[in-house]
Amino acid sequence: SAAVRALAAAFVNSDLGRRAAAAAVVEKEFAFIADAGGVLLSGTIDLWFAGAGHTVVVDYKSDRHISPEKLRAYQTQVQIYALVLENLLGTPAGEAYLFLLRESVALPVPLGPAAKTAALNAIRCAARAVEFPRNEGPGCLSCAYYLGVCPARPVFESGLISELWEEAEPSSS
Repeated sequence: SAAVRALAAAFVNSDLGRRAAAAAVVEKEFAFIADAGGVLLSGTIDLWFAGAGHTVVVDYKSDRHISPEKLRAYQTQVQIYALVLENLLGTPAGEAYLFLLRESVALPVPLGPAAKTAALNAIRCAARAVEFPRNEGPGCLSCAYYLGVCPARPVFESGLISELWEEAEPSSS
């Protein structure tokens, strides 16, 4: 739709979008299952890219209004994504952003030791507050997660506009 194309163009035409386009490694809609602090997480990172010596994590937001509470929750979400990428790639993310599509604004998300601790605490709190019933199947008895948090019931799922980037990229024709 025209509205989705306009939102996608806001990112693609931004400084952050141009940095991503020029990066050596770019991953869009990066689905993951990862262990973070003993809790199995499943989700989708809107965008991460590597260039200039470090990894950058980006989460798109299309909200019309973001309250301070929601902003903190979104920042925690991106900090969790950064933690997941650190676990998967072996190096910490250097930058993270919430990209507000309607305003075409990149909000930096704090990273570092305090943010990492906060992300792990958020994961642990979520795991304690939620019941994780098993959805047993034939492979469960041999699974390392059989008696713990099972990937058949993800703790943390995310995903926004899956075709955002693709719709905004110029066609080769």
